[in-house]
Amino acid sequence: METPGTFYIGYPSRKSEIVLYFVGDLHIGNKAVSKSKLNAIRNEILSADNHFVIGMGDYADYINFDDKRFRSQIADFTIEQAGSLGLELTRQVKEFFEPFKDRILGLCWGNHEEKYFASKQQYQLHQWLCTELGVPNFGYSALFDIAFMRPYKLRLVRPPGILNSEGKSCWTVRLFVHHGAGCAITSSGRSRTLERLMELTDADITVAAHLHGAKVESKVRLTLSGKRKDKLSEKRIFGALTGAYLRSYAEGLTTYSERKAYYPTVLGSTKIVIQPDKEDIQVIVP
Repeated sequence: METPGTFYIGYPSRKSEIVLYFVGDLHIGNKAVSKSKLNAIRNEILSADNHFVIGMGDYADYINFDDKRFRSQIADFTIEQAGSLGLELTRQVKEFFEPFKDRILGLCWGNHEEKYFASKQQYQLHQWLCTELGVPNFGYSALFDIAFMRPYKLRLVRPPGILNSEGKSCWTVRLFVHHGAGCAITSSGRSRTLERLMELTDADITVAAHLHGAKVESKVRLTLSGKRKDKLSEKRIFGALTGAYLRSYAEGLTTYSERKAYYPTVLGSTKIVIQPDKEDIQVIVP
């Protein structure tokens, strides 16, 4: 697990909203990818300065000829590209993230990266991606804080940088992001997976990918508040699964999901709208 430290997001006014996008399971290199959805989320992120991004892994399919999962019908790359598939697909991932790299808190990697990197001894590819974009490497999972601070011009400061908190309004939220695990395909199974992840840490917000199905869970915990921490109050914590960009079913293609009779993928990215001055968190699934 990565523990990158505290991120700072400065914002200008009491009415300001900050939107966090959790973008993962792009599966670039597979013909079943919804390129229209990828273009749409990229344009949405770029549409406002208060939009920030956390990468959730499985950015490319990373399935080459020597992989038992390989099917020529769905491979979206040439024989020439297959000779250096890891680098080729990672370059395409970089091109996707490049336009909003200044908005990215960090990038996780997922099970598709893990399987390919392990078999090819190419773990450095994800670090190369993070270095090229100038963002932290979140590994397979990361636990970190975001301090929202006013009044400042809207900006993201990554660790080890800091924003001076003297005389400022500051609200801190803890996040746990994990690529995801297991193979739950039912709503109840996904809920159990998400609840298990929510129990792992003391995070206010837990987000996972991998299951290609968006979901939100919320729980209430008792806590102490007030200057002397002598007031009993309630604290709400949130868990969410983010969607994907790989269609389960596509015209003229026989996908892995079709062979397994999985439910259709929820296409898109979960986003979380935060109003720091109201200490309000709203989770929006695609």
